[in-house]
Amino acid sequence: MKKIPEKRKYMITAAIGLIIAVISLLVRKVFAAASARDVFRILADAFTVPGGLLLAAGLGIWILNQGGFDGLIYMTRVLFRTKTQGKEGSISENEEGRVEPYSEFIIKRHNEQQVTGYSFIIVTAVAFLVLSGIFIILYFSV
Repeated sequence: MKKIPEKRKYMITAAIGLIIAVISLLVRKVFAAASARDVFRILADAFTVPGGLLLAAGLGIWILNQGGFDGLIYMTRVLFRTKTQGKEGSISENEEGRVEPYSEFIIKRHNEQQVTGYSFIIVTAVAFLVLSGIFIILYFSV
């Protein structure tokens, strides 16, 4: 797999955040705002939305890597595999013909490759939240 340069990762993530911010600005009708105070409030809201979404995505990946969703993933896999079993037996059965226990699932899952290199999402989210903070300060100072 081709490695994407760090600069491009930041640019793509920032572009996605800016698209979300621009959509939020257009929905909130920033150009029809009556005063500078309203403009700063709308700008603060517009930059908080992508900052929060990107932060949630980055922290979600981190929690996934730490094993926070292992129980839900195991439950979902066993549920759907036992519901789709055929006449020859359950798809979730291992080599011995029994359903894979949770402990074996955890060992196998943590031996698999984890998601790495997602810090650019969190850094970009913090940048959006800092911009939002600046607009909040300007809102209260006007």
